[in-house]
Amino acid sequence: MESLRQYNVRLPEELIQTLQGVAKETGRDRAELVRDALNRYFDGELWRDEATKSASLPLSAKVEDLEKRVRRLEIAQPDIQDIQTTAKRDIQTARKVIHRPVRSSGPKVEPESKPTIQRLSENLAAQEKIKEIWRAGERNRQSIARQVGYKDRTVQQYIKGCLESGELEK
Repeated sequence: MESLRQYNVRLPEELIQTLQGVAKETGRDRAELVRDALNRYFDGELWRDEATKSASLPLSAKVEDLEKRVRRLEIAQPDIQDIQTTAKRDIQTARKVIHRPVRSSGPKVEPESKPTIQRLSENLAAQEKIKEIWRAGERNRQSIARQVGYKDRTVQQYIKGCLESGELEK
């Protein structure tokens, strides 16, 4: 009788259940069934067939083989479908990012918009304020312009027009 050594192997639950079922059905020991299966695999050189078959297969056949393996995993583990879906989504997102035009990495700068100022000719309140300041004795047109919030030149032209029309006195 040949000497036997113990060798521990981790097996999926399904395979263990199959092994136990066959052992019960045939009345053979589980270890004996595993030894027999391994002997048939190595003696029949099935492992060479699989290695050679995989290496010599065209790419389309390798892809089909991979798809079959993935389907087996999907059956064994339903959660893998969620992982697959997420992975597919991530791949699509990555492809979009790869093909996106390159933009500058700096912060996006919006052009500064100037507030629109109402024309002095349309702003009756500002016109009255200019007249009040002038009548109060202020003759510095820059100072008046600052007080009403208009440009010096605009206020100067308005005052000049008022002086010419007689609305203001010198």
